[in-house]
Amino acid sequence: MRRPIGRRAATHLSLLALVGATLVATAQQQPTPAQAAPALTAPAPVSNGIEYKVLVFTRSASGSNGATAAGVQAIQQLGRDRRFTVEVTDDARKFDAPHLKQFRAVVFLNTAGDVLNDAQQAAFEEYYRDGGGFVGVHSAIEAEPGWSFLTNVLGTRANGAPSAMSKATVTVADRVHPASETLPQRWSTTDRWYNFAANVRGVSHVLATVDEKSYSGGSMGFDHPVTWCKDYQGGRSFYTGLGATAESYGSADLRAHLGGAIQWAAGVTDGDCGATVLANYQMTVVGAQPNVNEPIGFDVLPDGRVIQTDRRGGVRLHDPASNETTVLAQIPVYTHSEDGMYGPAIDHDFATNKWVYLYYAPPLDTPTGGAPTTSTDPAAWDQWKGYFQLSRFKFVDGDTPSLDLSTEQKILQVPVDRGACCHVAGDIAFDSKNNLWLVTGDDTPAGGGGSGGFSPHNDSVSATGVYQAPFVDARRSSANTNDLRGKVLRITVGADGSYRVPAGNMFPAGTAKTGRRSTRWDSGTRSGSPSTRTTSPTSPTTPPTPRRRRSVVDRRAPAG
Repeated sequence: MRRPIGRRAATHLSLLALVGATLVATAQQQPTPAQAAPALTAPAPVSNGIEYKVLVFTRSASGSNGATAAGVQAIQQLGRDRRFTVEVTDDARKFDAPHLKQFRAVVFLNTAGDVLNDAQQAAFEEYYRDGGGFVGVHSAIEAEPGWSFLTNVLGTRANGAPSAMSKATVTVADRVHPASETLPQRWSTTDRWYNFAANVRGVSHVLATVDEKSYSGGSMGFDHPVTWCKDYQGGRSFYTGLGATAESYGSADLRAHLGGAIQWAAGVTDGDCGATVLANYQMTVVGAQPNVNEPIGFDVLPDGRVIQTDRRGGVRLHDPASNETTVLAQIPVYTHSEDGMYGPAIDHDFATNKWVYLYYAPPLDTPTGGAPTTSTDPAAWDQWKGYFQLSRFKFVDGDTPSLDLSTEQKILQVPVDRGACCHVAGDIAFDSKNNLWLVTGDDTPAGGGGSGGFSPHNDSVSATGVYQAPFVDARRSSANTNDLRGKVLRITVGADGSYRVPAGNMFPAGTAKTGRRSTRWDSGTRSGSPSTRTTSPTSPTTPPTPRRRRSVVDRRAPAG
């Protein structure tokens, strides 16, 4: 039955009024001419805007794993949170070229045994080599054990069944990769722990290891990788030994771990998986004759040649182009225990001034042998007083390059106790403002003076008047604000070899008389590195705030 024309007209008028009201309201919400319209941005990371697809393969020849369903739910939630579509299947027929090419990454979630035929394996190999991503979770290490390509992608295979479910401590070494950046450095988690047929370190990049002391059943020793990755034959491979228990997928840490792994394998986020893969580096041997006596440090000249030092006083020049080494100088040094030659460093303006810096122990008239550990005479150690000398020498180039020892400018002396071991060091470096940094050792052995392996602080005198040696008391050195040992020093060297104190050290210039040496930038570094020093990203180009401590990573000197 047709409506009367009047009613139809009224209906049309009502619709027009509604549309008009909507347009007016919309117009009223537009910004005024003086306001800028909001810029269009990509969907927020928590939105459901889809970026790519991930295939999760769950088939296992040994039957369903109890943790698989929880793993699927976790990955599906990660997909919603991180904007990727998840397709879950246990159907091996999905492994053909047309289907696989839809996905940025394929996850083997607790797969095991013979799950793909030859044609399906070939399709996956083609997909992977064409830039696809692979994430293996836990028992994926047991998938297709006879498939050599997958073995190479994984990097190794399981050595037997995993341990019983137990709590263990995972040590996270890579704090930058998206799969591990948010994890605790020491992560206590419950899982089943595989031993592996080979250690993948050097072939794959290891993100984390499991501490075998924290659970029962480990057989790989102190270096037991549990999660690793690598770029291989055009694709991206990631494996984690975690994820064997349903409960573990409820952990925010494991979910973040898997989410970062999937994003990296899919190629949508950065992550360096080649940093510790040995094949990515070229090794040039510089230890051939005549460089044979306890090499200590090196620095590289602007033309690529390398200046090296050895503890016995040798300074050498290595030419990587010809693989030849020339002795630049043999400087007499005191060599008891760890004393001797340290450095070198080249000046920030070496191209014009040719200065080479060394830190060494002059022979002086120090007795041979070792100093006594105790004595009834407190002056018994006076003859063992010595010092380390920071100096610079001119490098003379030519057919027979050398250091001109007559040009020595003596910059700074660091008093030390001789005839004892250990914690001697002396790394030198320059920052972008040509400030010189010197890391000094503590000149105090760990375990001395009955300290039980710890930092010694013993200046006791027995009831019979027996004194402890001064070198078993770190309070005189690294703990002493008016002593240069166990410190990071920072100075600016002048044209005549004198130095001034730049702004930003722990104490301002002129405070030495108050028991605070202004050359110090940091203190308490008992084992200064002979070759490496790492500081915060803001330094040394940005002067640190006075008195503010900065982290210093240091390694022991030889035999220390």
